[in-house]
Amino acid sequence: MKRLSLVFVVALISFWSCERESISENTSSIKKDADLITDADNQKKFNRTICLFDIEFGKKVYFPSSNTFYCFNQQFAICSIEPVCFPEIIIDPCEFIPCWLDDLDPWILYEKLDPKEFFSIKDKLGLELDSKSGAIPFALNEGVIGLQFYNKNDLMSFNKDGNAVFILKEATIFDVEISENIGLQGNVVNPGEYPIIFNEENETFNIIANVEEGFKK
Repeated sequence: MKRLSLVFVVALISFWSCERESISENTSSIKKDADLITDADNQKKFNRTICLFDIEFGKKVYFPSSNTFYCFNQQFAICSIEPVCFPEIIIDPCEFIPCWLDDLDPWILYEKLDPKEFFSIKDKLGLELDSKSGAIPFALNEGVIGLQFYNKNDLMSFNKDGNAVFILKEATIFDVEISENIGLQGNVVNPGEYPIIFNEENETFNIIANVEEGFKK
């Protein structure tokens, strides 16, 4: 009887060990699958197609008689934005600019950020664009859009101290697809004054502005 009990106990321990090993293998398998999903999500989150905006400055005026729009010279206004994308160039924007920051107020971000953190995306990727009208969009987070210019333009106002602001007198609607691609949750920037983070080392003018949540065409 004692011998039978001993055999039963050994069998029970062996069964428990096998179950424990099986559970461990399943847990390990689930963890690997979760890691793969996380890596895929991170890659989707951070990797972006590089795009640029060709901006025509001025006030957009509609003429009903000819059913056409014309751009008239006017400071602090955007007449048109022509998006250009390079689907063959996939980048992680966080390698060039600060990103996924907590604050949604561009002026708070302006006080916190070091201009040296903004690398020239154009130079790093060897892109050619008009130094005055061309800009590369990026996102500091889901609510703050950035535009990297490579020269002064009609939307910038400089005071005697050399400080500058980016002025919009009218709401500006950016391309929906590009706004989503760079990680924004909106594509409309309201009229107002926005900070410019100027990096003297690479001469980039980095405008940051908050976007309204939601997309408009």
